[in-house]
Amino acid sequence: KTVIALDNPIEQEQYLNYIAGMTGFSVEVLKRQALLESAVAVTLAEERKAPQFDVADKPAEYDNDTRLYLSCLLWGHDYVDYTANVMGAMPDDFTRRLLGFCKKYGNQSLKYCDTEFFDDELAAVNDIVGYKFVGNDCERTFKDIERKLIIKAMNEEMKAYKERYKSTSCLDDLQHIQELAYKIKSLGSTK
Repeated sequence: KTVIALDNPIEQEQYLNYIAGMTGFSVEVLKRQALLESAVAVTLAEERKAPQFDVADKPAEYDNDTRLYLSCLLWGHDYVDYTANVMGAMPDDFTRRLLGFCKKYGNQSLKYCDTEFFDDELAAVNDIVGYKFVGNDCERTFKDIERKLIIKAMNEEMKAYKERYKSTSCLDDLQHIQELAYKIKSLGSTK
């Protein structure tokens, strides 16, 4: 499988020659076997794919903060807080599901991705996993992003309470709005 996955035919040939020398099989036999396994893998992957979605349902490109935050959760860095309430800041169902998955598996999340997500979703997961910090102070950068996402989630929650308050004039909603505004102010606005 690994040999066929290589794009460069010269590299494929080098690996096949190496394997032939180690196993005693001829290069031609190994090529046929690799092609057969590749065809079976493609068939299995097609069977495992999730139902196709309309283009409108496909996840959008994620902003850097979302990608970096989820990447750190998936990698299970020791400074990650899996209990932070950022769900409301996630842009779509996929990222909310991925966040819930990370909260469920904690620092073991990366191990279980292939059991939880369909093949077409794994491409998006791999894109997020591949997103890494550039710079020295990863923990401080992560905490800054987490704070921004918490504030964003609180703003979304406050917006929902405001909409509900417009139609109900419920004092509990007004109290929640005031509490959220105070929390946001204490965390520092990032707009």
